[in-house]
Amino acid sequence: MSLLGKWWWRFRYEKHALWCKVMVAIHGADGGLSTSMGACLKRDIGNGEEILFWKDEWYEVGLRLMDKFPRLYALKVDQNGFLNTRRRLVDGNWCICWNLRVNPRGRFLSDLSDLTNMVNNLTLCEGHCDGWLWRLDSNNLFSVKKLSDIIDSRLLAGHFLGQKTHSWNRLVPRKVNIFVWRAVLDRLSVLTKIDDRGIDIPSVLCPLCDDVLESLDHILVACPKVKLICRKCLSWWGVKFLDDGMDFANVINGSLCQHIPSHLHKVLGVCFITMWAVWTWRNKIVHSKVEDKLAAIGEDIFTLIQSNALLWISNTFSKGNFNLNVWITNPFIICLMVDDVD
Repeated sequence: MSLLGKWWWRFRYEKHALWCKVMVAIHGADGGLSTSMGACLKRDIGNGEEILFWKDEWYEVGLRLMDKFPRLYALKVDQNGFLNTRRRLVDGNWCICWNLRVNPRGRFLSDLSDLTNMVNNLTLCEGHCDGWLWRLDSNNLFSVKKLSDIIDSRLLAGHFLGQKTHSWNRLVPRKVNIFVWRAVLDRLSVLTKIDDRGIDIPSVLCPLCDDVLESLDHILVACPKVKLICRKCLSWWGVKFLDDGMDFANVINGSLCQHIPSHLHKVLGVCFITMWAVWTWRNKIVHSKVEDKLAAIGEDIFTLIQSNALLWISNTFSKGNFNLNVWITNPFIICLMVDDVD
């Protein structure tokens, strides 16, 4: 989406470029690009030669004068006039030229008075071309990185159980955080949801245990095979596994606790990695050939979780010297090393 925003910005900012002219010739004035990004831009008024007085949103974002004053717009002789044709410098003074079909009366006079007050302070800058400003940044210039940051902070934030979705964990890759975010929003395509859409599938039972309908809670936490993996992971960190009442919401709510200890933050990172690994394992089973399913179901992904967790943590803290054997036997030693590097 950030890269799409880049081309949207360039289309507006480089409108005299050859590629922009080709886009306009093929797709029309908007170049076939979505107008949903328009609220992120505002017009930079220069000489007024390229901004339509009635049809462009130059006075205020989301406001066209033709919509605010439809009666006056209907009286206009030239409805496609530019700013510089309405506001002219005559003998050192700025004058307004309305050029209406008839002399306004009654409510038309009131509208004309309001419109005149709106544009009285408009001053055109001769020698300065009309342009665009990016509203989401203080320097008014577009940046892919900054738009990406805004998307991460705003669009990827949602509400779960009436509060913040979950705390993004910087120890794990973005793909893992996004996976957990999608799970929080119930956007994972578990088999029961696919069946609800009317799609014909062989079975809606859990691919791991083949005993219970596949739901989000079941495949990520409650399945007996998943519980076995969770028990191994928590035992590895010296945390007692609580079987009763364990569900996905409890895991996510645990990441929302204030002033969470550093080592528990890392345990939650491993929990996120475990859920991501379980979902990847599940997908492998679902999409395997019939003769390969038993082998896929019999895999032990615990060692893969351990190695991936260390790999991703070591990539985050590249200055640390992390040993896999130490990580497997005593992960808290690595935690202390991470705290020192951090």
